[in-house]
Amino acid sequence: MTRNVRAEFMTSPEIARYLQRNDLAILPVGCFEMHGPHVPLNCDTFHAYAMSVILAELWDCIVLPPVAYTFPGASGPWPGTIAPRPSATEAYVKEICLAAGNAGFKRLVVLATHGPLGFILQSVIREIHQETGRIVLHLAPVGLMPPELMKDALGYERGEDILVLASAQILGLDAAPGAPQPLVRLSHADTPDRCFPFESISGLRRAECQMPWTFSEPWQHQPVRSCVRPEHADKAVEVMRRAARERYAAVPELFTRFQHDLAALEAAAPWALGRVAEM
Repeated sequence: MTRNVRAEFMTSPEIARYLQRNDLAILPVGCFEMHGPHVPLNCDTFHAYAMSVILAELWDCIVLPPVAYTFPGASGPWPGTIAPRPSATEAYVKEICLAAGNAGFKRLVVLATHGPLGFILQSVIREIHQETGRIVLHLAPVGLMPPELMKDALGYERGEDILVLASAQILGLDAAPGAPQPLVRLSHADTPDRCFPFESISGLRRAECQMPWTFSEPWQHQPVRSCVRPEHADKAVEVMRRAARERYAAVPELFTRFQHDLAALEAAAPWALGRVAEM
């Protein structure tokens, strides 16, 4: 059902026809890292891609294939994690954004909810604007699973466990009947809640400090929740689609308006030396 918005399934002539009517595209960016003892390593890429598909259907645009390998953060030394440096992540994602713009996608939305990508993508989109004048948006739509809608529908809040189950359904990755292992390893026992490995980290964060750190237990990244079941995926997808309609429908129009607003400001240049000297 989602092939009509996924560029990987399209031909070059189909993209050419698309660009005649629309210049908007979404680039999902995830990572490949440990997500506890029960959630797959590709979790962030799955849900960035699935969120992109939901929004692309709403916005009538296309989704580019996702970027899977980026700086992971605190899961770096855990088995399976692929950990490129922050600077390498920034350079690679920036290059893809520039290439996408050169390919005709003048309104590019980079969608990523993976935490460490926040500071990296802020640098990417500002460098691109400084160097080229182009505007790239970074969207982190955690609101696609708002707490109030999730509690009404399922009795619990957003977590990467239910995100993966919902994403699998959206992307057509549901495990076949009788498969040896479900996408999320379900459990009837809960682990402790998410926390930092050291109290010193909590204290430093309260003092508004940032520091590099590493998980000391796998459940610190994504706790195991016995309440999450495979049959909940349908309702979770319904929540995501409803939240998309209610919270994100205006983004393409606002993007275009912002492009025009910023272009007008830059043309007026109120910071010009002559004008500032007259103040």
